Formats: sequence, structure tokens, C-alpha cells
Amino acid sequence: MPTTHTPGPWHTFAGVLYAGTREAPRSIARISKCKGRMVGDRVTREGIGDREREANTRLIEAVPELLDMLKRLHNNRKQLPSERTWDQAGELIAKATGGAS
Repeated sequence: MPTTHTPGPWHTFAGVLYAGTREAPRSIARISKCKGRMVGDRVTREGIGDREREANTRLIEAVPELLDMLKRLHNNRKQLPSERTWDQAGELIAKATGGAS
């Protein structure tokens, strides 16, 4: 299946998500401090705290690597993953969550 999303690595700076290298970045999204909530038939905007925004940012930055790991596991599903593969998966989980896997 062809990839249609912007390939990684992804990085953030000052609330903007960039793709590519730090030397040649491309802006692909803004990380907002607001979230929407349906009230009746309209969406309201509520602020989110810095901790939640930082957690969302970590998760978004890790998405390309998490997707690559899932593809590798899926493509090799008839083989048991090696200890190194499990270690890499744990490292990606830690990167996405900001802590230990």
C-alpha cells in the first residue's frame, strides 16, 4: 500500500510540526492550545494545558516511527519478533509517552 502521508521524521518547534531534516524542514501542521467540544450544533473551543499539549506533541512526533514499527511487525507476523525488535518497540512507546515503556 503506497504511503500518502508526509514521511518522517517529524519535529516540532514553537507549536509547528515540521517534516524532514532540521536543515530542510517543511511545515505540515500547527499544534493548537485549543480543543473543540460539541455544544448543541456548534463546536466550542477550550484551552488545553501545557502538559496535555506536550503529550500530544510527543505522540504526533512519534507517529511515523510507530507506523514503521507496526508495518515491520505485520510484515514479519509469521516469525517471532527478536528481543531487539521488542526493545525498539519499547523505546518508541517511551518516546511517544515521554516515559518508560
